Amino acid sequence: MTIAYVEQRLMSLKNHKKYEIEMEISGEWALWSRPDTGANKVSEICPFYSSVKGIFESVLFMPTVEICPTEITICNPVKFSPYSLNYSGMHRRDREIESESTMQIRFSTLRNVCYKLKAIAINNRDESVISDLAKKYVKNNINHAHAYIDMFNRRLKRGTFRRVPHLGKADFLCDYCGPPRSETKACESINKNINSMLVACFDKPVKGSFNPVFAQNVKIEKGVLNLVK
Repeated sequence: MTIAYVEQRLMSLKNHKKYEIEMEISGEWALWSRPDTGANKVSEICPFYSSVKGIFESVLFMPTVEICPTEITICNPVKFSPYSLNYSGMHRRDREIESESTMQIRFSTLRNVCYKLKAIAINNRDESVISDLAKKYVKNNINHAHAYIDMFNRRLKRGTFRRVPHLGKADFLCDYCGPPRSETKACESINKNINSMLVACFDKPVKGSFNPVFAQNVKIEKGVLNLVK
């Protein structure tokens, strides 16, 4: 199963050399919000394309390199759990603001999650999103994607991230983020057809405009969501 958006991105970059990267991430809580669930968010059972891209870029971001997620493996059984928080911001109802009371928001989250993630790194030669210095490197055919892979793997092993990786919500920090562990396997009992799934929020990988893209009838088979086959 090929998601059209992913196929188009790879086709537009077909003449560029691709480098595979992979990682594993786990945590006690996760929230991959379905866009159709409004304020009281309900999680999907696995992260979206853009979520995975964000996780990789939280380890290392380089504007001259585009990260294209290719595979998501669910390694733990799916367990949903309610999660509530008290909100005291400006978007409360008028009566709650007047009485200075909080508004309770309820989420349907995942518990004890673990994912193995794969992606490819490709040189991004779009001059509208890269710096003047990077343009000079591009003209000299400097291979940023190759450099990205080396830097990414070093940072992943050392735990020196650009920002702390989280599982869909900034409060839900991971308890492991590093190279894939050999003992972690796909949960083969998970098979699901997702009618509509958010793929990407922006029309460009860097400095894009808000233009959400959805994929229909996305299949998870034996715990694996393959984005390019």
